Amino acid sequence: MILSLVCTIASFPNLYHLSLIGLREIVLRDYPLKFIPALVFTQLFQIFITSFLCGMFGFAWSEKYGLSGLGSLQGIKEGWWRLLIFGVIIATITYLIFDRYFFNKGRGYYPHNLFWALSIPLNSFFFKETIRFGMIALSQRLIRNLPLSIFIVSLFFVSLSLKSFAFIGFRLSWNYLLITGLVLTMIINLILGYIYAKKGLLQSAFLHVIIDLRFAIFTFIS
Repeated sequence: MILSLVCTIASFPNLYHLSLIGLREIVLRDYPLKFIPALVFTQLFQIFITSFLCGMFGFAWSEKYGLSGLGSLQGIKEGWWRLLIFGVIIATITYLIFDRYFFNKGRGYYPHNLFWALSIPLNSFFFKETIRFGMIALSQRLIRNLPLSIFIVSLFFVSLSLKSFAFIGFRLSWNYLLITGLVLTMIINLILGYIYAKKGLLQSAFLHVIIDLRFAIFTFIS
């Protein structure tokens, strides 16, 4: 219950930015302004329920089925510098081959000030990694195959990216941006899934934050 509440609170700034600032015009195409608060509340409720279920799955089955569970702060202290270097490399590659081109197509996703930019890694650290925590554990309970479990959950995150492309009106044709975006999403989530499975959720969440801190770059160029 506490984890789901924390995930919901941590997700609110990013959700607020997307709904009322970054993607406001797109949201208003489908919903009258007076319905936006109800829409945000509904999404927060969905985040709460999803976090609750994934947290329950993760705590119940993660270590039982060969995963590393939450991991430990000691693991972060011993390996933070490797995660930092690895995260910076991934973020740099992602920026060079995708973000700097997609920026002009999906400006609403890239915050214009540092506060909103930092809401993205905050959301990733708590909500997205809680989803990974629970879904890989659930998949492991069902199929007992770790590489396949990580692959399936990575595909799930790819499907969310595809949905995001469609939401902003990006034409879903096999062009450079779509292919690159989906491939990067898949690779990054495979890496995060592997680190969670072998090192623990705290280390995958730490790496996820480092990767998503690249969004702060766009506050200086937008």
